[in-house]
Amino acid sequence: MMQQNIKVTMKNGTQLAGVKFTNNDAKTVFIAMTGVGGNIRSNHFYTYIGNLLSKNNIDFIVAHGLDAFNRTKAINQITKQVEYYGAEYEDFSHSDVEVQAYIDYVEKSSYEHVILGGQSLGANKAIHYLATHPDSRIDKFFLLSPINVDSLRDRISNKECLYLKKQIALGKFDDAMPFKLFRWQRGINQTGWDWLTDDTLNNTHIKPRADFKQVHAIKQSGALLIGTHDGYSRGNPVQYLKNINNHMLTKDQNDLLFIADASHVYRGKEQEVAEKVLKTIKENWKY
Repeated sequence: MMQQNIKVTMKNGTQLAGVKFTNNDAKTVFIAMTGVGGNIRSNHFYTYIGNLLSKNNIDFIVAHGLDAFNRTKAINQITKQVEYYGAEYEDFSHSDVEVQAYIDYVEKSSYEHVILGGQSLGANKAIHYLATHPDSRIDKFFLLSPINVDSLRDRISNKECLYLKKQIALGKFDDAMPFKLFRWQRGINQTGWDWLTDDTLNNTHIKPRADFKQVHAIKQSGALLIGTHDGYSRGNPVQYLKNINNHMLTKDQNDLLFIADASHVYRGKEQEVAEKVLKTIKENWKY
């Protein structure tokens, strides 16, 4: 079992840095797209999952997206110029390209089974990719605490909304916001405005009659997991997860997993999450 840093390149030349937990004999790989600031340093559950899966002949990739860290400096592999990206410069339009970079990476190996998933906004990215790439060679999905975008928008005050609207109208897209979005995220005005108005990844909802077109378009079966104290589901994590599943074509085949008393990032429950992930893949799916 090894843990190694990997580099993947998006089609525009931007290079992402992921972490791979690997066993040289693995025939299955699980790609987990990360959430906003949800990197392996800040979210310990990734290490628990990676260690347990790799010990059981399943490779696990912590697929850091563009927003995994607040600000990243890197060399573009096409232009050879220094560029900056991160959660401060959120751009939802690139989500499929982020996912594709990791899929291209694993397709260079001879895996028999490819699982695509993610945690928090990373799960929403996986949903969007699967919905828009019906012919991909992904075998299963594994969604860990997909985020309800409206629950984040609830945390943006009317004063902040009006400020962002004015700054965008004035063309001050790249100026820093004088406040933290959601009370914890720094960024530029364009980042704040996109969180308010861009519905690319607003694909999971509380209300049964909301827009579930992306979820409904997924052909694969898989698993959905959430903590019962998740704070990004407007108060009812269990019903929220069930509602997502009810809009899936494969709802009767999917595994729904609930981590009792666990938060959005499962603090203190990391081992339980890892064991449920392993059991689902090994025992339920026979991978």
